[in-house]
Amino acid sequence: MRRAPIRVLAALAAAAVLTLLAGCGGGDSGPDRTEGIAPAELVRQTAEAAQGLTSFRLDFEGEAETSLAPGALEGSGTAGLALRGPIPFSGAGPVIPPDRFAFDVTAEVSRLPIQANLTRTGDDLYLSALGRDFKLALPPATVRQLDARAVFPTLAAWIADPKRDGEEDVDGEGTVRLVGSVDARAAAEDLGTILPAVPGLFGGQAPTPAELRATAERLQTALGDSTVTVWVRTSDLLPARLRVELDLPDGSALSPQLRSARLDLVVELSDYDAQLEVAAPQGAQPLDLDSLSGLLGG
Repeated sequence: MRRAPIRVLAALAAAAVLTLLAGCGGGDSGPDRTEGIAPAELVRQTAEAAQGLTSFRLDFEGEAETSLAPGALEGSGTAGLALRGPIPFSGAGPVIPPDRFAFDVTAEVSRLPIQANLTRTGDDLYLSALGRDFKLALPPATVRQLDARAVFPTLAAWIADPKRDGEEDVDGEGTVRLVGSVDARAAAEDLGTILPAVPGLFGGQAPTPAELRATAERLQTALGDSTVTVWVRTSDLLPARLRVELDLPDGSALSPQLRSARLDLVVELSDYDAQLEVAAPQGAQPLDLDSLSGLLGG
Protein backbone atom coordinates (compact mmCIF):
# COMPACT_ATOMS: atom_id res chain seq x y z
CA MET A 1 0.00 0.00 0.00
CA ARG A 2 1.37 3.40 -1.00
CA ARG A 3 1.90 5.88 1.85
CA ALA A 4 0.77 9.47 1.55
CA PRO A 5 3.58 12.01 1.61
CA ILE A 6 4.10 13.74 4.95
CA ARG A 7 3.17 17.11 3.50
CA VAL A 8 -0.24 15.75 2.41
CA LEU A 9 -0.93 14.37 5.91
CA ALA A 10 0.11 17.70 7.42
CA ALA A 11 -2.26 19.55 5.11
CA LEU A 12 -5.14 17.25 6.04
CA ALA A 13 -4.37 17.67 9.74
CA ALA A 14 -4.30 21.45 9.39
CA ALA A 15 -7.62 21.39 7.56
CA ALA A 16 -9.16 19.27 10.33
CA VAL A 17 -7.90 21.67 13.02
CA LEU A 18 -9.30 24.66 11.14
CA THR A 19 -12.64 22.89 10.81
CA LEU A 20 -12.74 22.18 14.55
CA LEU A 21 -11.83 25.76 15.37
CA ALA A 22 -14.60 27.03 13.13
CA GLY A 23 -17.04 24.74 14.91
CA CYS A 24 -15.90 25.95 18.33
CA GLY A 25 -16.50 29.51 17.24
CA GLY A 26 -20.23 28.91 17.13
CA GLY A 27 -20.60 29.10 13.37
CA ASP A 28 -21.78 32.00 11.23
CA SER A 29 -24.27 34.14 13.11
CA GLY A 30 -25.70 35.48 9.87
CA PRO A 31 -25.53 38.87 8.19
CA ASP A 32 -24.74 42.01 10.14
CA ARG A 33 -28.13 43.70 10.44
CA THR A 34 -26.58 46.84 11.93
CA GLU A 35 -24.86 47.78 8.67
CA GLY A 36 -26.14 51.01 7.19
CA ILE A 37 -28.18 51.95 10.26
CA ALA A 38 -27.34 55.21 12.01
CA PRO A 39 -26.23 54.81 15.65
CA ALA A 40 -29.18 56.75 17.08
CA GLU A 41 -31.58 54.59 15.09
CA LEU A 42 -29.80 51.45 16.30
CA VAL A 43 -30.35 52.54 19.88
CA ARG A 44 -34.02 53.18 19.16
CA GLN A 45 -34.49 49.81 17.49
CA THR A 46 -32.73 47.79 20.20
CA ALA A 47 -34.75 49.58 22.91
CA GLU A 48 -37.89 48.71 20.97
CA ALA A 49 -36.74 45.08 20.73
CA ALA A 50 -36.25 45.02 24.50
CA GLN A 51 -39.82 46.21 25.01
CA GLY A 52 -41.09 43.41 22.77
CA LEU A 53 -39.48 40.50 24.64
CA THR A 54 -41.88 38.05 26.28
CA SER A 55 -39.25 37.06 28.85
CA PHE A 56 -35.56 37.53 29.56
CA ARG A 57 -32.91 37.36 32.26
CA LEU A 58 -31.62 40.63 33.63
CA ASP A 59 -28.18 40.88 35.27
CA PHE A 60 -26.85 44.08 36.75
CA GLU A 61 -23.87 45.18 38.80
CA GLY A 62 -22.18 48.40 39.72
CA GLU A 63 -21.21 50.86 42.37
CA ALA A 64 -22.83 54.06 43.60
CA GLU A 65 -21.36 56.78 45.75
CA THR A 66 -22.78 60.06 47.03
CA SER A 67 -21.62 62.82 49.31
CA LEU A 68 -24.27 64.92 51.04
CA ALA A 69 -24.17 68.27 52.76
CA PRO A 70 -23.93 68.22 56.58
CA GLY A 71 -27.28 67.59 58.21
CA ALA A 72 -28.91 66.22 55.06
CA LEU A 73 -29.34 62.78 56.65
CA GLU A 74 -30.61 63.92 60.03
CA GLY A 75 -33.55 61.77 61.04
CA SER A 76 -33.18 59.46 58.04
CA GLY A 77 -32.37 56.40 60.17
CA THR A 78 -31.36 53.23 58.36
CA ALA A 79 -32.33 54.63 54.97
CA GLY A 80 -29.51 57.13 55.24
CA LEU A 81 -26.92 54.35 55.34
CA ALA A 82 -27.44 53.79 51.64
CA LEU A 83 -25.98 57.22 50.98
CA ARG A 84 -22.74 56.84 52.90
CA GLY A 85 -19.60 55.64 51.13
CA PRO A 86 -19.27 53.54 47.96
CA ILE A 87 -22.06 50.99 47.64
CA PRO A 88 -21.15 47.98 45.46
CA PHE A 89 -24.25 46.12 44.31
CA SER A 90 -25.34 43.35 41.96
CA GLY A 91 -28.42 41.41 41.06
CA ALA A 92 -29.86 38.91 38.63
CA GLY A 93 -33.06 37.11 37.83
CA PRO A 94 -35.87 36.36 35.38
CA VAL A 95 -38.26 38.97 34.03
CA ILE A 96 -41.65 38.07 32.55
CA PRO A 97 -43.41 41.22 31.32
CA PRO A 98 -45.54 42.97 32.11
CA ASP A 99 -45.67 42.33 35.85
CA ARG A 100 -43.39 39.54 37.07
CA PHE A 101 -39.75 39.45 38.09
CA ALA A 102 -37.53 37.90 40.77
CA PHE A 103 -34.13 39.39 41.54
CA ASP A 104 -31.49 38.08 43.89
CA VAL A 105 -29.80 41.28 45.04
CA THR A 106 -26.55 41.80 46.92
CA ALA A 107 -25.22 45.11 48.23
CA GLU A 108 -22.54 46.22 50.64
CA VAL A 109 -23.73 49.05 52.87
CA SER A 110 -21.20 50.50 55.32
CA ARG A 111 -19.09 47.36 54.69
CA LEU A 112 -22.04 45.23 55.76
CA PRO A 113 -23.14 42.72 53.07
CA ILE A 114 -26.87 42.56 52.48
CA GLN A 115 -28.55 39.80 50.48
CA ALA A 116 -32.21 39.64 49.58
CA ASN A 117 -34.67 38.56 46.94
CA LEU A 118 -37.25 40.95 45.51
CA THR A 119 -40.17 39.35 43.68
CA ARG A 120 -43.11 40.97 41.93
CA THR A 121 -46.19 39.07 40.80
CA GLY A 122 -48.96 41.31 39.54
CA ASP A 123 -49.69 44.04 42.09
CA ASP A 124 -47.87 42.25 44.91
CA LEU A 125 -44.24 42.77 45.93
CA TYR A 126 -42.33 40.32 48.12
CA LEU A 127 -39.07 40.60 50.01
CA SER A 128 -37.13 37.55 51.12
CA ALA A 129 -34.32 38.22 53.59
CA LEU A 130 -32.81 36.79 56.75
CA GLY A 131 -34.41 33.43 55.97
CA ARG A 132 -37.94 34.86 55.98
CA ASP A 133 -40.47 35.85 53.30
CA PHE A 134 -42.51 39.04 53.51
CA LYS A 135 -45.29 40.60 51.46
CA LEU A 136 -44.74 44.35 51.44
CA ALA A 137 -47.77 46.50 52.21
CA LEU A 138 -47.57 48.86 49.24
CA PRO A 139 -50.34 50.45 47.15
CA PRO A 140 -50.86 48.62 43.84
CA ALA A 141 -50.10 51.83 41.96
CA THR A 142 -46.67 51.97 43.61
CA VAL A 143 -45.91 48.33 42.75
CA ARG A 144 -46.90 48.90 39.13
CA GLN A 145 -44.16 51.51 38.81
CA LEU A 146 -41.60 48.72 39.30
CA ASP A 147 -41.45 47.71 35.64
CA ALA A 148 -38.31 45.63 35.02
CA ARG A 149 -39.04 45.56 31.29
CA ALA A 150 -38.44 49.33 31.18
CA VAL A 151 -34.92 49.21 32.67
CA PHE A 152 -33.02 48.87 29.40
CA PRO A 153 -35.19 51.20 27.28
CA THR A 154 -35.13 53.88 30.00
CA LEU A 155 -31.36 53.84 30.39
CA ALA A 156 -30.83 53.60 26.62
CA ALA A 157 -32.82 56.83 26.28
CA TRP A 158 -30.07 58.55 28.30
CA ILE A 159 -27.57 58.28 25.45
CA ALA A 160 -26.95 61.40 23.40
CA ASP A 161 -25.18 61.65 20.04
CA PRO A 162 -24.08 57.98 19.97
CA LYS A 163 -21.16 56.91 17.81
CA ARG A 164 -19.98 53.48 16.69
CA ASP A 165 -17.02 52.41 18.82
CA GLY A 166 -16.07 49.04 17.39
CA GLU A 167 -17.36 45.50 17.68
CA GLU A 168 -17.25 43.06 20.57
CA ASP A 169 -18.46 39.57 21.47
CA VAL A 170 -20.95 39.42 24.34
CA ASP A 171 -21.83 35.90 25.55
CA GLY A 172 -20.51 34.49 22.27
CA GLU A 173 -22.61 36.80 20.08
CA GLY A 174 -21.22 39.56 17.88
CA THR A 175 -22.29 43.06 18.87
CA VAL A 176 -21.64 46.61 17.77
CA ARG A 177 -20.65 49.00 20.56
CA LEU A 178 -22.23 52.47 20.63
CA VAL A 179 -20.91 55.22 22.90
CA GLY A 180 -22.42 58.62 23.62
CA SER A 181 -22.66 61.35 26.21
CA VAL A 182 -25.51 61.58 28.73
CA ASP A 183 -28.73 63.33 27.71
CA ALA A 184 -29.18 65.58 30.74
CA ARG A 185 -32.86 66.17 30.05
CA ALA A 186 -33.70 62.43 29.95
CA ALA A 187 -31.58 61.74 33.04
CA ALA A 188 -33.13 64.64 34.96
CA GLU A 189 -36.67 63.48 34.18
CA ASP A 190 -36.01 59.92 35.33
CA LEU A 191 -33.99 60.89 38.39
CA GLY A 192 -36.68 63.41 39.29
CA THR A 193 -39.13 60.55 39.87
CA ILE A 194 -36.65 58.63 42.07
CA LEU A 195 -34.68 61.11 44.14
CA PRO A 196 -37.63 62.63 46.04
CA ALA A 197 -37.82 59.32 47.92
CA VAL A 198 -34.19 59.66 49.03
CA PRO A 199 -33.84 61.10 52.53
CA GLY A 200 -32.54 64.65 52.59
CA LEU A 201 -33.11 65.41 48.89
CA PHE A 202 -35.90 67.62 47.57
CA GLY A 203 -37.69 67.38 50.92
CA GLY A 204 -39.59 64.33 49.72
CA GLN A 205 -41.42 66.37 47.07
CA ALA A 206 -41.33 65.58 43.37
CA PRO A 207 -39.82 68.48 41.39
CA THR A 208 -42.09 70.45 39.07
CA PRO A 209 -41.58 70.39 35.28
CA ALA A 210 -39.98 73.84 35.51
CA GLU A 211 -37.57 72.57 38.18
CA LEU A 212 -36.71 69.56 36.03
CA ARG A 213 -35.90 71.80 33.07
CA ALA A 214 -33.65 73.95 35.24
CA THR A 215 -31.98 70.80 36.61
CA ALA A 216 -31.38 69.48 33.09
CA GLU A 217 -29.67 72.71 32.09
CA ARG A 218 -27.35 72.54 35.10
CA LEU A 219 -26.66 68.84 34.56
CA GLN A 220 -25.71 69.30 30.91
CA THR A 221 -22.50 71.00 31.98
CA ALA A 222 -22.01 69.28 35.34
CA LEU A 223 -22.04 65.74 33.92
CA GLY A 224 -18.84 66.40 31.99
CA ASP A 225 -17.33 63.15 30.70
CA SER A 226 -20.23 60.93 31.79
CA THR A 227 -21.09 58.33 29.15
CA VAL A 228 -23.63 55.72 28.12
CA THR A 229 -22.51 52.66 26.14
CA VAL A 230 -24.93 50.30 24.40
CA TRP A 231 -24.06 46.92 22.88
CA VAL A 232 -26.42 45.77 20.08
CA ARG A 233 -26.34 42.23 18.69
CA THR A 234 -25.50 42.31 14.99
CA SER A 235 -27.56 39.24 14.09
CA ASP A 236 -30.96 40.36 15.42
CA LEU A 237 -30.57 43.87 16.93
CA LEU A 238 -31.44 42.56 20.41
CA PRO A 239 -29.91 44.44 23.35
CA ALA A 240 -26.93 42.65 24.88
CA ARG A 241 -25.42 45.08 27.37
CA LEU A 242 -25.61 48.66 28.57
CA ARG A 243 -23.28 50.68 30.79
CA VAL A 244 -23.94 54.02 32.44
CA GLU A 245 -20.98 55.93 33.86
CA LEU A 246 -22.18 59.05 35.66
CA ASP A 247 -19.77 61.41 37.36
CA LEU A 248 -21.21 64.48 39.04
CA PRO A 249 -18.40 66.30 40.89
CA ASP A 250 -20.74 69.18 41.70
CA GLY A 251 -23.91 67.60 43.03
CA SER A 252 -25.60 70.94 43.59
CA ALA A 253 -26.62 70.79 39.93
CA LEU A 254 -29.07 68.09 41.01
CA SER A 255 -29.89 69.10 44.58
CA PRO A 256 -28.63 71.71 47.07
CA GLN A 257 -28.13 68.87 49.56
CA LEU A 258 -25.93 66.84 47.20
CA ARG A 259 -22.20 67.53 47.17
CA SER A 260 -21.23 64.93 44.58
CA ALA A 261 -22.44 61.68 43.05
CA ARG A 262 -21.04 58.83 41.01
CA LEU A 263 -22.66 55.80 39.41
CA ASP A 264 -21.16 52.97 37.39
CA LEU A 265 -23.90 50.55 36.30
CA VAL A 266 -23.74 47.62 33.87
CA VAL A 267 -26.92 45.86 32.71
CA GLU A 268 -27.00 42.69 30.61
CA LEU A 269 -29.92 40.87 28.98
CA SER A 270 -29.95 37.19 28.04
CA ASP A 271 -32.30 34.17 27.74
CA TYR A 272 -34.50 36.11 25.32
CA ASP A 273 -38.08 34.75 25.13
CA ALA A 274 -37.04 31.66 27.13
CA GLN A 275 -39.34 29.54 29.28
CA LEU A 276 -38.76 31.31 32.60
CA GLU A 277 -40.76 31.13 35.81
CA VAL A 278 -41.53 33.60 38.58
CA ALA A 279 -43.59 32.54 41.58
CA ALA A 280 -44.59 34.32 44.76
CA PRO A 281 -43.05 32.88 47.94
CA GLN A 282 -45.51 30.74 49.85
CA GLY A 283 -46.63 31.79 53.32
CA ALA A 284 -45.16 35.27 53.14
CA GLN A 285 -45.95 37.46 56.14
CA PRO A 286 -47.34 40.98 55.65
CA LEU A 287 -44.84 43.77 56.36
CA ASP A 288 -45.29 47.54 56.28
CA LEU A 289 -42.49 49.99 55.62
CA ASP A 290 -42.13 51.03 59.27
CA SER A 291 -41.61 47.40 60.25
CA LEU A 292 -39.17 46.99 57.35
CA SER A 293 -37.02 49.76 58.81
CA GLY A 294 -37.02 47.98 62.15
CA LEU A 295 -36.15 44.69 60.48
CA LEU A 296 -33.05 46.30 58.97
CA GLY A 297 -32.03 47.75 62.30
CA GLY A 298 -33.26 51.33 61.91
